Amino acid sequence: MNLGTLPIEVLAGAVIFALAFLYAFIRGKERIISAILAFYPAFLLFSFFPYWSAKIFEKQGIHMFVAYLGVFLLFYIPSHLIFSRCIESYYSSSSIGKIIQIILLSASFTVLTSVLLVRFLPLSYTISVGGFIGTNVFWFLVAPILAILASVKE
Repeated sequence: MNLGTLPIEVLAGAVIFALAFLYAFIRGKERIISAILAFYPAFLLFSFFPYWSAKIFEKQGIHMFVAYLGVFLLFYIPSHLIFSRCIESYYSSSSIGKIIQIILLSASFTVLTSVLLVRFLPLSYTISVGGFIGTNVFWFLVAPILAILASVKE
């Protein structure tokens, strides 16, 4: 299989999934859960950010992408730090169960990142999955919460 023939969206999704999986595997499931939960207040604050008409956001292309990403990270990083301090270890510790939970949570993180890229950040090219995510955005935002609930130890 030639990686050059894969669409950029598939490659980006695979890289995001791999990074999320490694983060969860190294730092623990609690950190990936806090990373997932931090998306929700960051999405909300990013969506209602009142200064989009400022001069820094008037440029197009990569400058606008970097500016939007910076604003999102301004809300995301503090949210992630807050959730990281609040979440305790309530998750299964069996080895196969842990791997399955990490895969599920990494996939959830990948879904949220995809929603962010397609719905909120201005991209210079059309993403082929944009129409699918656009029509099902509610379910893409609910699925990670269901994944977290499914990973909770009884």
